[in-house]
Amino acid sequence: LKSYSWPGNVREIKNVIETYVEGYLNAESTLVAQAFHPETVLYSVDEGKLDRTELASWLVNLDERKARGDIRSAEFKLENIEVTDTTARAKIQLKFTKVQFTDYLSLLLIEGKWVIIGKIYSVKGL
Repeated sequence: LKSYSWPGNVREIKNVIETYVEGYLNAESTLVAQAFHPETVLYSVDEGKLDRTELASWLVNLDERKARGDIRSAEFKLENIEVTDTTARAKIQLKFTKVQFTDYLSLLLIEGKWVIIGKIYSVKGL
């Protein structure tokens, strides 16, 4: 990660995003669960159709990955963060050897804590 001097809210959001990415790459469902609101749904398009994944199902998938020893490494890039009061949006990229994920994350400040409330993403072969 590049070193930036982020203002307070953005720094907190960046920390949430980094927790998510670390948890995802290391298949640590507890870290991912810390970054996301329990009611979060992930959306993407698969073969032209909407693909919808509940957070709970994704966490189970991460636990299964960890059990298989499927720990990943990727080039992580935080493209941008926009903040308005208690809402925020971020764009990140995870570039693996053969694929690149682009995530658009929606965050809310709930009870003093930033959490990811929504995720839409795309996957592109490299």
